[in-house]
Amino acid sequence: MRFCTECGTSLSEQAQFCKECGASVRPADGEKKSQEALPEDEIDPQRQGCSSLAGAQSESAVAVSIGTTAGLSREAEVVAASVRMSRKQKIFILSGVLLLAALFGGYKVGEYFTSEERLIGRFEKALESKDHKAVAQLLTSKNKDLVIDEKSISGFMNYLGQHPGEQEEIINTLKEQTAAAEAKSAEEAQLIDVFGNLGLNSIVNLEKSGKVLFYDNYTLTIDGVYISVETNYAGTVFTVNGQQAAVANTPDYKTKLGPYVPGLYQLEARFNNEFIDLQEAKEVQLLYPKESYSAYFGLDGEVVRWDTRFSEQADLKGRLYVNGKKVEVNPFDNPEFGPVTMDGSMTLAVEADFPWGTMKSAEVPIKDDYIDLDFTMQESFQKTIKDTIIKHAKENLDAFASGDAGKLTVSTDNYKAVFQNVIDQFKDSGYAYKANYVGTVFDIGSFDLDLRGGKWYLTLITKPLIEAATYVEGASPFLEMQEAYSETGLLYDENQGNWRVDFIANTWGFKTEDLQEYKEDKSVTYESTWNETAKEDSPAESVIKVTDGKL
Repeated sequence: MRFCTECGTSLSEQAQFCKECGASVRPADGEKKSQEALPEDEIDPQRQGCSSLAGAQSESAVAVSIGTTAGLSREAEVVAASVRMSRKQKIFILSGVLLLAALFGGYKVGEYFTSEERLIGRFEKALESKDHKAVAQLLTSKNKDLVIDEKSISGFMNYLGQHPGEQEEIINTLKEQTAAAEAKSAEEAQLIDVFGNLGLNSIVNLEKSGKVLFYDNYTLTIDGVYISVETNYAGTVFTVNGQQAAVANTPDYKTKLGPYVPGLYQLEARFNNEFIDLQEAKEVQLLYPKESYSAYFGLDGEVVRWDTRFSEQADLKGRLYVNGKKVEVNPFDNPEFGPVTMDGSMTLAVEADFPWGTMKSAEVPIKDDYIDLDFTMQESFQKTIKDTIIKHAKENLDAFASGDAGKLTVSTDNYKAVFQNVIDQFKDSGYAYKANYVGTVFDIGSFDLDLRGGKWYLTLITKPLIEAATYVEGASPFLEMQEAYSETGLLYDENQGNWRVDFIANTWGFKTEDLQEYKEDKSVTYESTWNETAKEDSPAESVIKVTDGKL
């Protein structure tokens, strides 16, 4: 059997070309020598016969030699043919080598792209270039409430900008954490952690987070930081780096803000309304999640309180006015308001619904934390009181002169009873009485409204301008201006719907200098008629104060 010298395929004895690879087939060496030998009929018969034995021996030796050589040649060809590889084999082997090289190269590339060193290098480069977007993309957090984006890391970047040494410290710590992560044994890692202080206590930490294909995957983690804030006023708005974070809904409000990416933050508390604008700002460093941070914002405002000066708690509906503007506060249920300033630039007044009508207190500049409210300064109310007292003064003189207290229409029954008793005493004295009503001086500043025993009272100081004389019947009276000051008390009659004089008592003078004087255009004269006959031996004329004592 023969074999193709090119591809080693077995061939038939007569084949001239290889059916497998198409190579030309050459005859073997033994075949060439056999074909070149002389034909038998050309050999000398004599020589052939004489040397038959020798020839036979020689032919035998040659035959052995040729057979041996031919056998060796065929074995060599078979061996050579087996060593030679086909093109497919070569392509297959080459492909295998290339695949292994590609796999190895790919592994190394993957190892590089997932390596801690590359991650830290990218982070360091992003920090140095102040690339907020790249930094945000490289950071992750286990806190689902922590948003990490270009905006949220501004405090972190600001902090590093003001503390460049901290940036270097963060990178060095990450590299040391890499060394701990690559430690050959758990004991070695523990030692590195203990003596190198490489626990996850940095602002940014390197942590293993599973695998990507065959590689360990690492991430740069950052935890959120919280801060507790407090303020003294309800309605205060808290902002962090200009973004609203919370609104106080009660006085002495406290809440927790966060989470925030560690960094430098501007905190502000602001109370603002149509009356006042109070604010306080603080710059705080929020760096380590395990630490507690807090900030108190005691806004520099004051609380003003007021008093109606009523002896009893009044069950009234009312409105509060600050700087002339209505505030939705019932001044009788909650007698305080704030915050306000105490420099007098703000004013306060209260409006109340009294049984006789709505009254508003005077506008009082806020210069102290305590204000006494005075509802009597309303002009319409003052006019009502003054008109009542003027009418009563005239009726009082008329009733005295006539001896009939029933003429008093703006007095209480109590006053009428007491006054009738005074009249009766004079009627039996033998004296006559004559007076001119000129007018009345009112101490406006002395008006005092009060609630006692469920009843409304008003007191004030007046000076009646009365020219009067008490004289013996039949004598000529000498009228003289009375120098008397009276404390007049009025009671509001809810049944009649008006104010009535309840008492008049002597006093030593005015309480304030806020005086108003009323005078009649023409004085009215009142002369007693209770004694028609004068006594000739009566004592000399004398002048008395009709309002002496309490009526």
